[in-house]
Amino acid sequence: MNDLGYGVDHTSEGGREYARAASPHGCTIAIGVSETSRVDIQVTGVEETKACEMANDLVEAAEPRVPKG
Repeated sequence: MNDLGYGVDHTSEGGREYARAASPHGCTIAIGVSETSRVDIQVTGVEETKACEMANDLVEAAEPRVPKG
């Protein structure tokens, strides 16, 4: 994942890797699937804090449907 302006935060939870990259006008959160694949959730067009809140809500909805590699 590329740094979009505010760095990239990496974390893991429940055996899954996540990465978050915020920018002045959006936020991307990656859900790790395998060593070579991921699902990206991206929200753009709003300021960083709101975008990351929205992206996190979408990750919570999508994550149970994402396979674990």
